[in-house]
Order: sequence, then structure tokens, then C-alpha cells
Amino acid sequence: MTSNSWSDPNNPDDEAEEWDEDEAAWLLGKIVLVGLTYLKADGETEDYKAQYHGEIVRVDKNEGIFVRCEGVHEGEELCLPPLLSGYDPASPGNYELHSTGEFVLNPDLTTKWRIKPPYKS
Repeated sequence: MTSNSWSDPNNPDDEAEEWDEDEAAWLLGKIVLVGLTYLKADGETEDYKAQYHGEIVRVDKNEGIFVRCEGVHEGEELCLPPLLSGYDPASPGNYELHSTGEFVLNPDLTTKWRIKPPYKS
């Protein structure tokens, strides 16, 4: 089975990153805004974007970082790559999610990811 390939805009060269248990544990319970950009088969052209928000409920260096979604995506769980450098502190404020029309007040973190479709031979 092939899977999507993720890339972290904060780490464009996809450099290896060491897992820090303390930093990972610090993410637990934080509210995060998630921006996902899905790419077309060429791996460069944007297909569509999606936005989510929710609480980070589990972190695992092998499985990923899990977000329990809130709002219009309530009941869904996102599994994001276990790359700690992909999370930035959010500035205080009221954030509008353009893809859903929701507003999120004072989230803790933001993260953005580009997702390439699986390679087909």
C-alpha cells in the first residue's frame, strides 16, 4: 500500500529531526490550527486546501501527532507527521478558517503541511 508524502514548510529540505520527549509532551492538550495543502499528481500544483482545529491528544514518535478535531470536523481525528518543528506558537487573536467559515479564538499553535499523492508506477 502506498501512502501520501508529507512535507513541512518549516523544514523544506526534509532534514532528519530528533524526537524530544519533553517537547512532544508539551504539545499535549494544546489547541492547534491545522492547514493542509493537497498537491496534484505532479507534486507541485495545488489541488485544494483544508483547515482544521482541535486539541492535540496523543504524540508518538513512530505513529505521529494526533489532533481531536472540533467545530465542523468534530468527531474526526487527524494524524499528522511526528515532526515537532512543524508547530509554531500562535499569536493571540481571533482566527478565521476560510475553508469552513469558523472562527477560533486564541489557539495555542499553528501548523501547515503540504501533502503529495502517492507515487504511482
